[in-house]
Amino acid sequence: MIRLKDLLLEYDVETDAELKLAKQIVRGLLNRGFSYTGAVALAGNIAHESGCVPDITEKGGTGGYGLMQWDPGYKRRQALTAFAKHTKTSESSLATQL
Repeated sequence: MIRLKDLLLEYDVETDAELKLAKQIVRGLLNRGFSYTGAVALAGNIAHESGCVPDITEKGGTGGYGLMQWDPGYKRRQALTAFAKHTKTSESSLATQL
């Protein structure tokens, strides 16, 4: 079985705070029906994209935002904003982005 801590520490998670967020992300994905392997794989990508920080804005590039660097050039950021509005949640919320 893939151990989340080993996988993420080897690649992109550099602090205990990031590891704590990564664990929350994996739990959130498991609660949404992902397999453990799928949740860990996606958490690894999220760690690479955003350091697991849901309200981070990309420095440089195209202005991506959040866990998966929702890109405004492809209307993904706008879709996240619309989804948050529809669900009456914050677009910067970890739960909303999951």
